[in-house]
Amino acid sequence: MEAIKMELAIKRGEWRTLRQKKLDIKERLLADGLDKKAIRKNAAYRELEKRQEHLSTVIKHIEKRLNRALALVREGQRTDSCDHGAH
Repeated sequence: MEAIKMELAIKRGEWRTLRQKKLDIKERLLADGLDKKAIRKNAAYRELEKRQEHLSTVIKHIEKRLNRALALVREGQRTDSCDHGAH
C-alpha cells in the first residue's frame, strides 16, 4: 500500500508541475495580448492541457487502487475482530 501512496504522490507532483507550466504560458500569452480563445488554440498550451488531463485520469485510477487496498485492510480487520467469539 505504501508503494501506491508513493506513486500517487509522484503523479500529483507531476500534475502540479504541468499546471504551473500551463499557467506560466497562459500568463505570458495574456501579456502578449491574446484572448482566452487564442490561448486555448496555442499548441504548447494545448499539449500541457492534454498531458495534465491524462495525469488526472491516472491519478484517479491510482486513488481507486489505494481505496480498494484500504477497504481490503479494513475488511480484514473487521473479520478478525468478529472471529474472537467463534470457537
